[in-house]
Amino acid sequence: MGLVLQNVVFESTAPSLSRIVEKIVEIGGLPLDVRESTSEIRGQLYEVHARIGFACLPRHGIKIYTYRTGAVKERLEQTGTSEQTVAKAVEGVGERTGRQTVYLQGYLGQDLTIMEVTTLALESLGGRPRNSVSPKVREKYAKPVSATQLFFRKQSLRLRGVLSAVCAVLVMPVALIYVACCVVIYALWHGHRGQIKKR
Repeated sequence: MGLVLQNVVFESTAPSLSRIVEKIVEIGGLPLDVRESTSEIRGQLYEVHARIGFACLPRHGIKIYTYRTGAVKERLEQTGTSEQTVAKAVEGVGERTGRQTVYLQGYLGQDLTIMEVTTLALESLGGRPRNSVSPKVREKYAKPVSATQLFFRKQSLRLRGVLSAVCAVLVMPVALIYVACCVVIYALWHGHRGQIKKR
């Protein structure tokens, strides 16, 4: 299962989780299920670490988190990996002082309404999304959604998943026959060429 990632950069400190939640509810029109992580999970690394989703569709929630200023670099120094080339690619290591990034993480196959509405909420609070919001997405998600609409979107995703699985099962025998034919033709061709060379 693949991840769906988005991050939104703020030129100053990111808004609090409660302010972000308020803005999501304002745009989406539905109450949220918010599950903040314990202090043991946040530790010295995360300032915010939570799962948020519409209360009527909590299993389609996303992870939302921010790093404490300088915490990622400090963690790399503690583990002795700050000088390695791979350290430059570690999430959060490139955050400049004074800026803060809000990270969003969902997964392929879920209804991403909460992801899109959260991105729009963060943008309206002054953030700049890494992947800019297209006009089509803005038109679809920058307005209140009903629980019924979310239910139908979820059912549509499920139906598409079932149809994809059925298509894969139906195509499998054809693909196997094709591969078998290619192997036979390859073997015959090379066998025939081998006999010609011997002559």
